[in-house]
Amino acid sequence: FEAVENALKILNSTLSFYKIKVKIKKGKDFKIYGFKNEYAQAIVNIISNAKDILVDRKVTNPKIKIYIKEEKHNTLYIEDNAGGVDKNILDKIFDPYFTTKCNYGTGIGLYMTKLIIEEKMNGEIKVENSIKGAIFSITV
Repeated sequence: FEAVENALKILNSTLSFYKIKVKIKKGKDFKIYGFKNEYAQAIVNIISNAKDILVDRKVTNPKIKIYIKEEKHNTLYIEDNAGGVDKNILDKIFDPYFTTKCNYGTGIGLYMTKLIIEEKMNGEIKVENSIKGAIFSITV
């Protein structure tokens, strides 16, 4: 969970500025073997995107939940309450240069996140919509 805490240290001031509450449910500690800094960067990218959409959509009482589910493999979940990802672009958000942030997005953050998780760490990253928002899952 150290990588999550490091990511939150990087983003803490901006999350506080926008009054975004971050709820962390640690559960059982699990070890990830691989690149700690790259894993933390992937988490930063996901949380930063969640922050951007919460701000853009002017969500009342914005929240990000981070938790682990102990399944066949331990999976880290990052969930927001920003209304979810448009179904028409759900399968494109990890593509290089794809962005919904016309004025300031490069479309490289989630693409790099996918490369880190899947290519460098032999893991898997997915996104799906919940009732309240988007849920990113990272399994390594």
